Amino acid sequence: MDNNNIQAYFQKILEIKNQRKGLKEAELKEIALELGMSEAEWKEVKKVGKGHIDRGYNFLEHNNREDALKEFQQALVVFPDEARALYGVAHIHELRFLEKRQAIEKTEALKFAHQVLQAAPAHSDAARLISELKDMKPISTWQRIRKPIFSLLFLVLLVVVGYQFKSQLSSEINHLKEIFQAREGAKFVLKEVYFESGSTELYDKKSEQELMRLVAFLKKHPKVKGEIAGHTDNTGAAAANLQISTQRALAVYQYVVEKGANPEQLSYRGYGSAQPKFPNDNPVNRRKNRRIEFKILKVK
Repeated sequence: MDNNNIQAYFQKILEIKNQRKGLKEAELKEIALELGMSEAEWKEVKKVGKGHIDRGYNFLEHNNREDALKEFQQALVVFPDEARALYGVAHIHELRFLEKRQAIEKTEALKFAHQVLQAAPAHSDAARLISELKDMKPISTWQRIRKPIFSLLFLVLLVVVGYQFKSQLSSEINHLKEIFQAREGAKFVLKEVYFESGSTELYDKKSEQELMRLVAFLKKHPKVKGEIAGHTDNTGAAAANLQISTQRALAVYQYVVEKGANPEQLSYRGYGSAQPKFPNDNPVNRRKNRRIEFKILKVK
């Protein structure tokens, strides 16, 4: 067999395959004979093409789509109108589309399936492919990645919320443990009760929540008597700080009594800046020093 003739045939087919569609076997044979190929060589070419197709379907049976596609494409170089090779390519694109729902795979699957029907109008598998795929919607890139992104964000949210809840719960448990284990003379900072510098108004809703815990504690333990003590940072004159700390203690006293605490269990007093818990050397520490403490005076 003259390999030069076969190579020349392949080259000729490559030149005309994009110019003419639906080449029949008789036309392919005519091209081969014009190039000097013998009948025996023509039969050998047909065997080469059939071998590519058989190997392609063998690869497909083992789910090796990449090598199967290469074999079918090689067969189509030899026989551009071979229905089995065309359907093999169409089927691979169909499988890819069903797996990833990408528009390009649907387009390629339908294109090759239509070529199959042009070459073999009775090809039932190609008709089935077109019928099933034509109304199926591709999935956009955003649709493909949306679910894993949302799942990841939800997981991150759960971790963050869980951590915050755990930290808050741990803080509250420790705080309540301090109060319930208290003895006469013990002092406890009402940890969420803060004031802006120079103000006697409660800082935020967390302050109110902390004071409601104190109300609940006093109601549950009516034998406890305590003092609400106000403290300031060292900003301003000592006399002014003493006055504002007293006003803050009074504001807290009035709030808890209004919310149901027994006034006979409570007294209030301001200490100004005389008893800092932290050095007044930065805004964070000064804010911590603008505090309210609850001191247990007596347990009957």
